[in-house]
Amino acid sequence: KKPHLPSLNPHQQATTHTYTTVHFFHPPIHFIKKNQRLQPNTLRLHRTQMTDIPIEQLQQEEYLYDSARRPSVDIVNGGGVLMNFLKSLKPGADLVGALAPTFSLKPYSFLEWVSELLQPKDFLLKAPKISNPEKRMLSILKYICEAVSTMPQQGVQQVKGYNSILGETFECSWEHETSTTTFFGEQVSHHPPISACYIENKTCGLQIEIVFQPKVRFHGSLSGPSVQSHIEGAIFIHLVPIKEHYEVRLPHFVCRNLLFGGSYCELNDDLTITCSNGLKSTVNFRSKSKNKCTGQLVRPTHNRDEVLYKIEGVSNQKLTVHHKDKPSLLMNAASIKTTKKNVKPVAEQTEIESRRVWHAVTKSIFEKNLDQATKYKTLIEDAERVLRKQRDSRGEKWTPTHFETVKKNGKEIPLGNSTLYYRYKKFDHFHESVEKKDE
Repeated sequence: KKPHLPSLNPHQQATTHTYTTVHFFHPPIHFIKKNQRLQPNTLRLHRTQMTDIPIEQLQQEEYLYDSARRPSVDIVNGGGVLMNFLKSLKPGADLVGALAPTFSLKPYSFLEWVSELLQPKDFLLKAPKISNPEKRMLSILKYICEAVSTMPQQGVQQVKGYNSILGETFECSWEHETSTTTFFGEQVSHHPPISACYIENKTCGLQIEIVFQPKVRFHGSLSGPSVQSHIEGAIFIHLVPIKEHYEVRLPHFVCRNLLFGGSYCELNDDLTITCSNGLKSTVNFRSKSKNKCTGQLVRPTHNRDEVLYKIEGVSNQKLTVHHKDKPSLLMNAASIKTTKKNVKPVAEQTEIESRRVWHAVTKSIFEKNLDQATKYKTLIEDAERVLRKQRDSRGEKWTPTHFETVKKNGKEIPLGNSTLYYRYKKFDHFHESVEKKDE
């Protein structure tokens, strides 16, 4: 039997001004044997467009990206699928490359998820002008704690974004009262899966570098199976006008009680922020404590760390800091203010930009047609596997377009066991413009 593929538009053409370029594969990817040599003349494959979608249709379906109409999926629809998925796993299994149940997906790619997680806040943009270094650190701490406060949740539906394909990009911007912040992300590696992103606000003198590699493991225990996600890599925040730099390491993320009801996701382990001025913040998220956490902001001295602030609270509710036994509110998750992000319409995006790549999957999820979403998702991911085999057979090495590895003494800088430090190629141009502005 031939594998079922999405039906083609009856007016399909190779390329016109209203239709996207489409190539389907012959033979189908399901028929490619494990060691079969891939020949360009027998395998015609476009890396992202699995269906022929008219531009007019993409324009009509732009509403799918309106945050007020985000798709929701009832967990009941996926209960049996989740059970079968978990039964197929072994304790310690790596889930990064696994075909996760579609109902567990957020309706956007991992790159866009990073922009959602680390969207800029007005108080952060004011950080370079704060004269007190401890207050600046608290501003950075608040920004990161607000970001991770969105991660704990009940249930396991919509807990992860699509696995961005190699070379995929996502860009957006946020308009503030007197400035604009921009975001650009690229999937710089697929094995291992590394996403590199860059945020800047030239007016305020802010740069943020993000290098993430999600590592997901399945754990079985008497209390029930769980999934633990650890984002290897770091966030680097640069306050350019005062030449101050912060390095952020995120805590782990754990989903528990996956089979026995009452499933929930929580933060675990430590969140750390170290500053070039010597200050350091650590917040510990205790396991199975309903997201309770404690922490400290310290200044290292010759003999011991001087505790400047103590931190306590619930990560997805409120956090309080204590200075000389005087408490003050650091973060209230219920009153977090966000700014709407601006993204180019999907009909105007190139075939390697996130929303264009995953449009058919997103539409299917919005329509709650999980079977169809799974088919489109599988086509995209299988196509990537074929392309990787093609590159391997030709001895080709993938080179990112917009990012490059950072080197010290001629050696690439690691941010973890298998994550390298990638930097946006236009990173230094920002410094030059800020320095020129200061003159």
